[in-house]
Amino acid sequence: MRKILIGAVLYFSVALQAIAANVGPDQVISSATDEVMGVITEAKGYYEKEPERYFSNIAVVLDKFVDFDDFSRAVMGGFASEKRLQSLPSDTERARAEEQIGRFSAVFKAGLVQTYGKGFLAFGGEKVEIADSRMSPDGNDAQVLQLVYGVAEKPYEIRYSLRKNDAGEWKLRNVVIEAINLGKIYRNQFLSAAKKYKGDVDQVIDNWVVDEAAI
Repeated sequence: MRKILIGAVLYFSVALQAIAANVGPDQVISSATDEVMGVITEAKGYYEKEPERYFSNIAVVLDKFVDFDDFSRAVMGGFASEKRLQSLPSDTERARAEEQIGRFSAVFKAGLVQTYGKGFLAFGGEKVEIADSRMSPDGNDAQVLQLVYGVAEKPYEIRYSLRKNDAGEWKLRNVVIEAINLGKIYRNQFLSAAKKYKGDVDQVIDNWVVDEAAI
């Protein structure tokens, strides 16, 4: 579990500086990690007395670089697809589906802030370095390998997938920590909940928690 939380620190720091087209994806990850570590270091001085202040600050930072709407839609899979929305028979039903997507985005964000906010504090300042960075032939996609050195003999491997948006900004698309694909984990969790509640998306949202046991 600890290696997953360490990886999550880096995962949520990937896109923080991804606002300039001339910044390479490896530079994005390096500078973003430094900034997030600064937030964590400051929080250690007040967290015990003001935990809500810490989570609020984490939320503000995450908002700078995580597209929660896009992320939550990916987690919802077909339930948030344009194909499904267009297949609904009325404007009322489409509006209700859009409302569910927005509500899940808010719930999903809150769960991530709480779960990984706690994990951030456990990050002990291990050495972090970029081991490899590769661009696609068209320059719009990138794969970056980051190594995290801790108490274990071998470093943890964090593999990032990034893509440029229409504005030329690098945005995170997925991350794999060792062999654990976080994007797939959350999608599977949503699908499992949808099956449990027989496709009732409102029930899925009302009972959603970030499943730490799954990772």
